[in-house]
Amino acid sequence: LRVLAAFTEEHMTLSTFVNEVVKPYIAQNFPGIKIESVVFDPAGMAGENVKGATSDFKILKRAFGDVVKPAITNKLKTPINAVDHFFSKLNRGQPAIIFDKQRCNILRQGCLKHYVWRKNKSTDEVIYEPLKNKYSHNQDALQYECLMIAQRIEQFSNKSKTYLKPPLNAPYVSYYA
Repeated sequence: LRVLAAFTEEHMTLSTFVNEVVKPYIAQNFPGIKIESVVFDPAGMAGENVKGATSDFKILKRAFGDVVKPAITNKLKTPINAVDHFFSKLNRGQPAIIFDKQRCNILRQGCLKHYVWRKNKSTDEVIYEPLKNKYSHNQDALQYECLMIAQRIEQFSNKSKTYLKPPLNAPYVSYYA
């Protein structure tokens, strides 16, 4: 898995973020590339069936089409384990996950030390939920991406036990609200 760019923007609507940051970046840096998958936090389905509401799903689907799918879960342990899977593997002697140092700086910093558990302010007891900050949003997106890719690799490996080749050769976009 090669993570080529990661963005964080906390003061922008999803529609503005997608149309003014993500899509122009992709067009400029990866012209003509076909987006194969956009995965997002399942919580982004909220409001999907409410008349007049625009869910994150609808916004993403409008921007990227039918390749938009929610992650299979947002329960913390499963997505974290998916990232851990990539961190603990080698692929042809190289790490199974590599980040672009410049374009993924916040994501890398989150992996190194800023993705932390919350603490109860009065007792200082650790609460095993991530502290929500600019680092956690990128981490959550990475978790959903790794979960989706690991699921695809597992499905592929179950079909072909003799020759395992990751079926992924196109860019993916992850979004976390």
